[in-house]
Amino acid sequence: MFCNGPAKDYEFAKHILYSMNYKEEDLSRYIVQAPKRPKELVDIISSFRGIISFRLHSHIVACSLGVPGVSIMWDKKVKYFYENIQKPERVFELHSDSAKVITELIDAINNSYDEGIIREQKDFLKKLIVDSSVKNWRKE
Repeated sequence: MFCNGPAKDYEFAKHILYSMNYKEEDLSRYIVQAPKRPKELVDIISSFRGIISFRLHSHIVACSLGVPGVSIMWDKKVKYFYENIQKPERVFELHSDSAKVITELIDAINNSYDEGIIREQKDFLKKLIVDSSVKNWRKE
């Protein structure tokens, strides 16, 4: 398991392991140390074949690196992200059947992302950054 950095996320990961009867001494074996810098988060995510995450930023990073992901939705942002990359089936409600989540993760690992869609998303973002008329859209 990993978290994006917030202490509450790390505590939640520990809670999950404790609820599964793991002990304190097992934690370092099953939870990656929380990143302190963005590069550390990228390095952590790049080390996985696939992820299950609640957090949007971890999915954006994973997708950018070609690491497939499945989301447990607590906020609609992640749902919108997966709709934009045409993978809405990879988003689950909090109390979804864990077997279905794992099955979808295995499918995601085997089928990854549509590279054309990801390229379109990246091109659009580059345009947002470069095109000053689009860049200032918030000021209007």
